Amino acid sequence: MNYIKSNKLFIGLLIAAVVALGFFAPTIYNYTKHSLKVHKIESEKKAFLIEIEKQAKEGKMINSPFKLGESSALIRKNWGKSDMFKEEDMNKEPTKMHPFFMDLFSDGLIPMKYRSRIYSKHDTKFEITHENKIKSITSVDKRLDKLKRNELTKYFGKPSIEGKDYVVYRVGDYQLLFNFWHDEEFFNTTRYTILRKDSKKQIAEIKEIAQLAKKGKVPDVPISIGETKNGVYKIMGEPEDTNIPGLTLRYKKASIEVDEKTKKVIDISPNAQFYQASFVTVKNTLGEPYKEEQKQKVTSPVISYRFGKYELTFFFFTESSSNPELSGIMLSEIESQ
Repeated sequence: MNYIKSNKLFIGLLIAAVVALGFFAPTIYNYTKHSLKVHKIESEKKAFLIEIEKQAKEGKMINSPFKLGESSALIRKNWGKSDMFKEEDMNKEPTKMHPFFMDLFSDGLIPMKYRSRIYSKHDTKFEITHENKIKSITSVDKRLDKLKRNELTKYFGKPSIEGKDYVVYRVGDYQLLFNFWHDEEFFNTTRYTILRKDSKKQIAEIKEIAQLAKKGKVPDVPISIGETKNGVYKIMGEPEDTNIPGLTLRYKKASIEVDEKTKKVIDISPNAQFYQASFVTVKNTLGEPYKEEQKQKVTSPVISYRFGKYELTFFFFTESSSNPELSGIMLSEIESQ
């Protein structure tokens, strides 16, 4: 009797299990299918990151056979002429514009010798040195959009530089700069650039600027913050030009701002061009700035550091470069601002 009851109970449970399985089968199937998809996507991402890293260790970029430091003539020989900005492209819907559209547009505003070499069909952009060597390579490969910011850090480790919409990782003798599009929550990668690591000369240049700034001085200018207007005239002679109130003194070596009340120097902007250093070099050498500004996407950043009572501001060339070169500096007295 107990045996029959046990069998009935077992059969009842079995029927209930089959019914439940039938009821939940679609959910289980969809969950399993989703898990497999996620696993597949993660595997694809990892394989993509492995390829990026592998190429970077050789100074190369995905989708491109060229290496940093090689002659730009090789690009033209193998890929032909680079793209030029076309006005008719402005009539396209934003979603149909190539990711390099704004690069081409901003390149069209600067002299030819400073322009990038953009090949939209290869999703690749090259920046060239004054010696016609490849300085950096940028990719806008569509697969980048699947890479989240936290996934990059998980793979490459802690960034050497981290901004609101960019990060830099060191890979061997090179650096990878990733840029993001974000909606304050999801940071999707839009492009990445391979750069050489900072040279000793570049680092020394920035360190010298910072050391002088701590003393209220800038390179190649014989006066310091706090010098009197009369002292400036005595040391540097008559300025080549002044503004109407006579408070900005313009010399061949620098522009000097004098406080109207105290008649003392409060700002110095040397006219020397620091072509060796770049945005990444400055941040790698001096760390996170006190202030970083970028009002427009096509405008290069302006970053400031504070040393005691002085503020040192770095300006960069306005161009489409992911890593713009340093164009000038300004040292100011914080108390007078």
